[in-house]
Amino acid sequence: IDGNDVAIQWTTVNEFSFAGYELERSVDGRTFYKIGSVAATNTPLVKVYNWLDNSPLGGISFYRLKMIDIDGKIKYSIVIKVDMNARKSLSVYPNPVTGHVMSLQMYGQRKGDYIANLYNIHGGKVMSTRLSHDGNNSVRSINLEAKLPAGIYYLEIINPGMEKTTLKIIIE
Repeated sequence: IDGNDVAIQWTTVNEFSFAGYELERSVDGRTFYKIGSVAATNTPLVKVYNWLDNSPLGGISFYRLKMIDIDGKIKYSIVIKVDMNARKSLSVYPNPVTGHVMSLQMYGQRKGDYIANLYNIHGGKVMSTRLSHDGNNSVRSINLEAKLPAGIYYLEIINPGMEKTTLKIIIE
């Protein structure tokens, strides 16, 4: 978030055979709409692209990048969640979690090592992982064990100052 705008930045290396990029936005994280496009430069060097959504939606929105090859093949980036009302937050999406990956949005969080512990509804720890955070607003993917049954879980995030944040999640 840059003031009242959403600044989107991505970096490529050895970019070739790309037609361009489309920026997509969603209110629910499932149905996306094109809100802008950027032509590819097709350079073997490192290229940093920037795009500004100067008309973001209020509240929570989801963004992703649609990457289009010259031959028409399409790939998508990870999905980024943006809360225009938040200035410092941790959140998980999608929630309910489908599959075996959840995304942890870290906004306004301090630089350092974080611990993510996942507990079942009975308080038993079922998973633990360490995350290194560079201090920038980012999204981290957390891989879940395939054997986790569907149900309610609690994700405890411990920051470098040993402060705890607990998020309720549902795994389908």
